[in-house]
Amino acid sequence: MEVPTLFNIALEKCIAHYCNASIAVNEKVSSKIRQILFNELMNSSNPVHPSNFTIFLVEEADLIYKDITEADVCKLARCDMKKLKLNCSLRNYLSTKICGYNVVKLVRACVNLQKRQNLETLQLVASSWRYYDNWMHQILRYLPNLQTLVCELPAETDFPTLSRTFYQLKSLNLSCDRLYDIKGLSFLINLETLIIRNLTVSRQGDLHELFELQSLKHLDVSRYKKRREGECKIIEFMVEDKTQFLPKLEYIDCSYLHITAVQLDKLLNQNKRIQKICLFGTDCEDIGHIDGVTVLTSVDLGESLKLLQHFHEQEHFLMMDRVFEKIKQFFLDGVEYNENQELLYTCFKTIVDHINNTTPAEALARNDVCSAIRCLVTYCTVYNENVTQPQRSQITRILVESPTELFKCYWELFTCAELHTVPGLNITGYYQKVVSHLSAGLREDVWDERKVERVEELLNALQAINELYPKLDEQSRRQITGIPSVIPTFELIFAECGESAELWNGHRPLNNVYHLFDLVCTALRNTISGWDSSPREYECLHSTLLDVSRQIGDHPTMGNSLTGIIEMVRNRMH
Repeated sequence: MEVPTLFNIALEKCIAHYCNASIAVNEKVSSKIRQILFNELMNSSNPVHPSNFTIFLVEEADLIYKDITEADVCKLARCDMKKLKLNCSLRNYLSTKICGYNVVKLVRACVNLQKRQNLETLQLVASSWRYYDNWMHQILRYLPNLQTLVCELPAETDFPTLSRTFYQLKSLNLSCDRLYDIKGLSFLINLETLIIRNLTVSRQGDLHELFELQSLKHLDVSRYKKRREGECKIIEFMVEDKTQFLPKLEYIDCSYLHITAVQLDKLLNQNKRIQKICLFGTDCEDIGHIDGVTVLTSVDLGESLKLLQHFHEQEHFLMMDRVFEKIKQFFLDGVEYNENQELLYTCFKTIVDHINNTTPAEALARNDVCSAIRCLVTYCTVYNENVTQPQRSQITRILVESPTELFKCYWELFTCAELHTVPGLNITGYYQKVVSHLSAGLREDVWDERKVERVEELLNALQAINELYPKLDEQSRRQITGIPSVIPTFELIFAECGESAELWNGHRPLNNVYHLFDLVCTALRNTISGWDSSPREYECLHSTLLDVSRQIGDHPTMGNSLTGIIEMVRNRMH
């Protein structure tokens, strides 16, 4: 058997144990030994850590979306890695002495002393805790060949303290909610890529160290959203002094900055090697064509798709969220289907591929996936008659394997895209998924006013249930009633509807609650019709429904729906 085939099997085992590790074969190991080790690995039923075998080199360990443990740290320390991505969530490294998170100690624990020369890329996803002042200085001293450092902080901060020149770093991403200065930046003399989003400086002199980076090719000084004009004057300050420029600059991201046409002209004239510029969300986004420069904007649907691809390549997922919202608005504004059929098909494919290519952990951690689903909801609503059956089948295939039912727009997509009409749909699988979702959403057994936004989510999920049920055959109908959470979930929704009607009566609109009550009545009626259970279980359900009936009293809208179900259950009891 070929080693690559065996390697793929081994790789799956390793990744299952090791989160998202990227593992390569150690070419120094002889093919005979490789075969022996692979055979041993194949015959093992337990997950195998790659560092247990000399056959593996761990090229990259990605624990961004994993809450790491001390066991993970010990495993990492045994690996010879080139790339390491860490979630700084382990509380063991919180330090009262430094009043923050000891990220240096964590990195030292994960990257052992003998292998530290090989690490080229380090990405740290920070918690809400601050790092102490000279954390970057110590990390760069410890990792002599580190070329890329990514650390996106969730807090406001100053630039980390540096006290000597570091020649090894080529790329730095130090973005945060607000970065107040870049003092010490010039110590990173060989930087070619600099990402410092949300930089907030008050005068031109604050940028003088930026212009000392004579090798800089890629600069991102964008913002996550447009703020007051005084906080977004980076471009104005960059062009204020004609003698200061970046001789090798090829790309600059100015998203959500205040920039006028005059300032843009100065920027391009002073930095003549700029080949690409991002003007998303700026004052001059509609500047049009610029000779010799690729201009990235969201002025129309076609340009927005190019911008989406660009941000994906940059792994700038927060901006992808913004672009998906812009694309959704283009759909709502009425992009004509017949005149833009090819473009809209590309748009559909781009959105679906983005959802499909996101791992479960990423989907739950990033806003862009939820935005993509909302965008697809709008597409399927506006262009419903143009959505083909293969496209609907593609959506169902993705959604049934997706963790994104935790987003309220998931079931809205299911209903608006009429996915229940797809031939060969796994009806039972979807029915089980929606019931599990409902059960999980109400597992706390409470639904107070702070959670009223759940009503819309429940409406779409129950509508999906009621559309799926008629397509179940007799065997499937009996199968789905075996799900332990079906009846208790419906009972809980009944109870919450009754409490909401009683609590809100005369105080706020109840249309959604009435609709929800009607949908759950239909769902429960369908389920009971295929239910073959003991008299005791019927008695419990009957008791619950009577409690709900007493709670809603003589309510005309809800009472009539409930009465029929109570009678149906009573007949089953006898």
